[in-house]
Amino acid sequence: MMQPTRREKIPNCLAAGAYRYHIPMPDTATIWEKLQQTYGNIRVNNFFKIMEIDTQRFNIKATSWGRTPITIMFKTPCTKRELAKLHTILNY
Repeated sequence: MMQPTRREKIPNCLAAGAYRYHIPMPDTATIWEKLQQTYGNIRVNNFFKIMEIDTQRFNIKATSWGRTPITIMFKTPCTKRELAKLHTILNY
C-alpha cells in the first residue's frame, strides 16, 4: 500500500507556483511510471543528473535519478481537475 505524500511550497523560487512532493521511497518508481504514462516521456540530463517531464502546464523534475522529492513548477494555472489528476498520481 502506498504511503501518503507530503508537499511543501518552495519559497523564493523563480516559478511562482513551485512545490516539492516528498514521496516515500518504495513508491517513487511506480509514481514516475504513472507520470510518464500520463504526461509523456522522461528526459534525462546526465550532466546534471536530473530527470524531468515537461508539459504545457508544469515541469516535473527530480534529481538523483528519480528519487524523492519530485519538484513541480507550474508554468500556467491548472484547473482543479488537472491538479486533482496530478495529486492522485502523486498520492497527495
